[in-house]
Amino acid sequence: MAWQQLTLHTTREYVEALEAWCDMLGALAITLCDDADEPILEPKLGSSPVWSHTAVTALFEEDCDTAAIEKNLTTQFAADQIAYLAWQFIPDEDWERRCLADAKPLCFADKLWVVPSHCQAPDDASVIMQLDPGLAFGTGTHPTTAMCLAWLAEHVENNASIIDYGCGSGILAIAALLLGAEKAIAIDYDPQALLATKENAAKNNIAPERLEVCLPENFQTTVQSGLVVANILANPLISLANLLTSLTASGGYLVLSGLLTEQEMVIKSAYPDKIQWIQTVIQDQWCLLVGKKID
Repeated sequence: MAWQQLTLHTTREYVEALEAWCDMLGALAITLCDDADEPILEPKLGSSPVWSHTAVTALFEEDCDTAAIEKNLTTQFAADQIAYLAWQFIPDEDWERRCLADAKPLCFADKLWVVPSHCQAPDDASVIMQLDPGLAFGTGTHPTTAMCLAWLAEHVENNASIIDYGCGSGILAIAALLLGAEKAIAIDYDPQALLATKENAAKNNIAPERLEVCLPENFQTTVQSGLVVANILANPLISLANLLTSLTASGGYLVLSGLLTEQEMVIKSAYPDKIQWIQTVIQDQWCLLVGKKID
């Protein structure tokens, strides 16, 4: 199957109307992109901001009447409401295969290798995780995940336990198990993430009894672990401060990532005094915080 892709360049006040218009005309998918290098790194909870200059992209069936769509557009919107439009033919492609072809082995702390299934790990690799790009977040390419993996590679001890809150693909929980941890609990709000975590664990021959995967509402919050990792975003890290602290055993480590460097002090101040911050790692504009729980 192939598609016709329509891209409309507009301003913030017309985005919602254009989305509705595309939907009405049978668009199969609609996406919004920044059209003026104006990043929105983290919106407020409950908000869905768009850029002042936005590209609205709609995907239509291959045999759609592009001329009729354009004519309808000109009757619904004034010339000054759309900077310009463009059509692009999108041929059918095996996107999964293309994504896999672009993935390469990654090494963390000279110890842990994350290797796509079509690649070979170096002969001297000591710890290898098989992981392919998928629907759930977490392949090791983003700085926040990379910092977490490097920290785990240097600090996970044999027979340890870990709680991975917001597990995505399960990459952190699985990495800890491969590095010697005895038990991991992976938690996420997204059922797709839980499915991906289970599949990735099976690919790495993780015994089911070593990995518990669950939704937050099914998690026993009285459980504690010597290592709690949360690689999410600043606002969730703040709202989960008391819970993540309570999940961390006395003397255990709390590792937080997914925040920008300018958010470091806001995050630290949101956590109880019993979390003693002992390390900050920075990569690009992203930050990883390591705390130790004290009584």
